[in-house]
Amino acid sequence: MNEELEKVISAATSDVDLSPAELPRIDLYLDQILSLISEKNAQGSDRYQERILTKTMINNYSKEGAILPLKGKKYNRQQVLQILFIYSLKSTLSIGEIKRIFDGLAASGSLEIDEIESLWEDYLRMKTHSRAETFRISESVQKDLDLNLEEDGDYLRLMLALVSLSAYLKSVAEEMIDARFPLKEEPEAEKPTKADKIAEKAGRVAEKAEKIAGKAERIAEKAEKIAEKEEKKKAKKKEKDQA
Repeated sequence: MNEELEKVISAATSDVDLSPAELPRIDLYLDQILSLISEKNAQGSDRYQERILTKTMINNYSKEGAILPLKGKKYNRQQVLQILFIYSLKSTLSIGEIKRIFDGLAASGSLEIDEIESLWEDYLRMKTHSRAETFRISESVQKDLDLNLEEDGDYLRLMLALVSLSAYLKSVAEEMIDARFPLKEEPEAEKPTKADKIAEKAGRVAEKAEKIAGKAERIAEKAEKIAEKEEKKKAKKKEKDQA
C-alpha cells in the first residue's frame, strides 16, 4: 500500500465516538448532548469534525419514533445512547431501518439501559476492529487486482472496487434487518362502498354550497354598507343645499 492511500484510509477511519463512561449519569438537555458530541467530533479527522448533528435532526428522530418517548425536556441515558446509535448508523441505514432494529430490541426486552449500553460498547470495539480491516481489505484488493496506485486509472479502479464492496455489505446489512426485523404491514384499508362515495360527494357539495352562501352573505353585507354610505352622502348634500 502506498503512502497516499494509507493517509486517505487513515483520514476516512479517524472518527471518535463517546463511550458510555464519558456520558454523565444524569438526564441531559438537548444542548448538552449536542455539545458532548461536537467536542468529541473535534478529536477526529476533518471529515468527522464537519459532521453535523442539530436539534432539528434529533427532534425528527423523536417524531419518527426512533427514540423512546420523551418525558419532559431532558433525555435519559437510554435515549442518549439511541441518539448515538442513530448518529453513527444513519450514513448507512435509513432512520426507518434503525427504528425497526430498536423496535425489535424493545420487543425482546433488549432495549433496557444495561443491554443498550453493552451493545454500544461492543459496537465501539467492532468499529476498532473494522478500522484495521479497512486497511487490510484495501491492500488485499489492490494486490489481487495487481493495481499500481501511482497511476490514476488504477487508483480509480481500486476506488470502484471498494465502492462495490461497500454497496454489497450495505445490502447484506439491510437484508439482515429484513430477515430479523421485518417491516410491519399496515392493515389494508376497507374499500369505500357506493353509499360511502355518495355521502362523500354530498359532503363536498354541501361544503361548496356553504362557501357560496358565505360569499353571498359577504356580498350582501358589502352592498348594504355601500347603500348606507350613499344615503349618508345624499343626506349631507340635502342639508348643504337647504343651507
